[in-house]
Parts: sequence; C-alpha cells; structure tokens
Amino acid sequence: MDQSQPKQLEHVFSFSPGDDRYFQDCAEALFESEQGHKYFSDLDQVKHFLQLGFAHNEIYICTNKHHDFIGFIWANNYGAFNYFPFLQAIAVKPVFRSIGAGTFLMRQFEEAFPDAPLFFLIANPDNLGAYRFYERLGYCPVGKVPDMFICGTTEIIMVKSRNSPNTTHKFSLYKVFRQLSLKGIL
Repeated sequence: MDQSQPKQLEHVFSFSPGDDRYFQDCAEALFESEQGHKYFSDLDQVKHFLQLGFAHNEIYICTNKHHDFIGFIWANNYGAFNYFPFLQAIAVKPVFRSIGAGTFLMRQFEEAFPDAPLFFLIANPDNLGAYRFYERLGYCPVGKVPDMFICGTTEIIMVKSRNSPNTTHKFSLYKVFRQLSLKGIL
C-alpha cells in the first residue's frame, strides 16, 4: 500500500429496531439534514413527525461498534400503494456522513423485506446529493408530485426493483400499476 495514501478507516455498523432512548437522536439527525431544514421549522415538528414511526415500530437505528448513534431509517412496511415498502425518512448525523452509513441503512431497508419486488421513496430533486445517492443505489424516477409537502415544490417518486437492483432503465408508472393489477391489488 502506498504510504502517501490515507489509510481507509473500517467502519462497523449495527442495525436494530429503534426504541425511545433513540428518539432524541433521530429527531436531531433529521432536523440537521437537508430534508429537515426544508420541511421542518423546529425540532418539535420533527419530533411530532417521528412519533408515528416509533409508535408503529417502523424506525430502525444504525450504531457503530462503540454503540454510538449514527443514523436511522423509517421503513413504512406497506406505505406505497398499501403493498410495497416505502422509505418514509432516512437521516445520518452530520459527523458520521460520507462513511457509508447511508448506504448501509438503505441496504438494510431493502433486506428487511425479502419478498418485496419493489421499493419506493420520495425524493426532492433540489436535494441533489440525496437524489444522486438514490440513483446510485438503483432507484429510478417514476413520477412527479407537485405541491406535495410545500407549495411550489415538486417531489419525485422513485422506485427500485429487487430483480434489477442496478438497473439503468426507466420505470414507468404504467409498469408499476400493471404489476399491482396482476397481483390483484388494484
């Protein structure tokens, strides 16, 4: 190994269901994210938002080998069309960003639903870093929802197929709804 290159630190993450002791950490991580700055005016709004995820046991925590809180995901089991897993929220504490924790959380989200053929999330295209992150993980835009959360702001529905996790082809809403129809959901 070239000694002039900085040695990469190995990060070991753990994934577990969230409980009330992590509530404040989750709220702060989300509030300190770009998503938090855009959609919440204060920490109390974030806490109100997260209460439902904790009440339904849909919050999952990432810690490191020292048991430090790194980040969380809110995995809504049937949030997309009342059938497919939906990523409600993801946040990593600022001091732990860019070390692979977000990728780890996203993989855990997908592995938590081994029978799910599709995974959904909503992304804001103004948050270019997050949008590109989801694309790198194989999520493709399938639709736009103007004024979903904030008037004048358009959100993007993104989907990933388990059968083609590194897909570069574009999904269409027609294909998604066709699959739902074939499964007898619609």
